[in-house]
Amino acid sequence: MPFSKFHLKFARVLALVVLTAAAAGCRYHYIEKPERLLSPDEMADVICQLAYLKVLDEQGAFELDSTFSRIGKKAFIEKLYRDYGINKEILEQNSEYYSENNREYVKIYTEAINRLNKLAGEEEKKEKDYKKALESTGWALPE
Repeated sequence: MPFSKFHLKFARVLALVVLTAAAAGCRYHYIEKPERLLSPDEMADVICQLAYLKVLDEQGAFELDSTFSRIGKKAFIEKLYRDYGINKEILEQNSEYYSENNREYVKIYTEAINRLNKLAGEEEKKEKDYKKALESTGWALPE
């Protein structure tokens, strides 16, 4: 019997030590404010422009036979970084910082999506106006 009491106490102490160690390991990791913090509006702009660039890339705008291919996707990204005074690391830091506050990040992405939808609407309107102008001259776009 004395051995089982020792065994029971040892098991309790071991469980307490394991739980304490687990709790200490689950500390909240606070992400510090980046040195160059983009405002939510600037962050939405950057996300919007990067998404637009990705769409262009997926549509083949950077294929070998296009004007974009001569300029290069990298040049567009570098211009974006210059315009906002950031680099890849600063953008990643801002993304991590804003992702810590999910509600703020959702607002930023919602704003970026709204801007992309607005751009898409403007492009559709331009395409319709262009088709109308061609039809009035008797020319037609191939389907």
